[in-house]
Amino acid sequence: MASDFPWKDAPDVIACNLAFGDLVNDLPRRLTVEGRVHAETLLASIGAVAGFAAQRAFFAEPVESQGHAAREIQIATSASGGKYFFGEPLNRMLFPMTEAEAGLRLWSVAAGGAIAAGLNASELPKLENMFKHVSQTLGGELEGFPSLSEHRPQAPARELLQQFWPLAVMCFNGELSGAVAKSGAVRQRRRPIIAAYAANTFIRKVQSVLGPAAAIVIVMETAIYTSKLDPAVIEKP
Repeated sequence: MASDFPWKDAPDVIACNLAFGDLVNDLPRRLTVEGRVHAETLLASIGAVAGFAAQRAFFAEPVESQGHAAREIQIATSASGGKYFFGEPLNRMLFPMTEAEAGLRLWSVAAGGAIAAGLNASELPKLENMFKHVSQTLGGELEGFPSLSEHRPQAPARELLQQFWPLAVMCFNGELSGAVAKSGAVRQRRRPIIAAYAANTFIRKVQSVLGPAAAIVIVMETAIYTSKLDPAVIEKP
């Protein structure tokens, strides 16, 4: 399967492969209680990582290379004082605009996992509904939770991201594999891709306990939410 990854010809291919393996192995391990993993929480956790990684990759690009995209980002503040980023350039970090981007964005990669797990392509959820849910719940009691009340993760996305983003960074930096000296760190722009393929893996792995229709909604709504979060509440100085 490694030969199918979009980073197979990248200069940091070894670092990418190690990061993917560490993320797929260590995230479920951190969530295992009495030998079991709560499927919704696992999917929300990887969705949270994927969405935030996409945001960080976007802002890691030099402003001059982003052109007008950087100027399209707007900052909104909720009634409770939370700060959130909005804009089509950030949204496009999560879903492909061209066929060439299909294997490089969370939406298409996660959809591939859901279809492989048995979901008919015609039954994929509508992106606009998921974006609408995230926007409408900001600042409320349901902020950071997916729209599926019967499939609720054990914590909201912000808490899951605060808990597992440090683990993800360790995976991306090669710190868990012990090969950091050999492989180096994964480049920022490939981190959301690695997280997307981890989400694809988890959607397929939990299909016996959680259907792919619900799984992809959890992953995507959580990712959409964390892509909007103020990094200051996640990445502590």
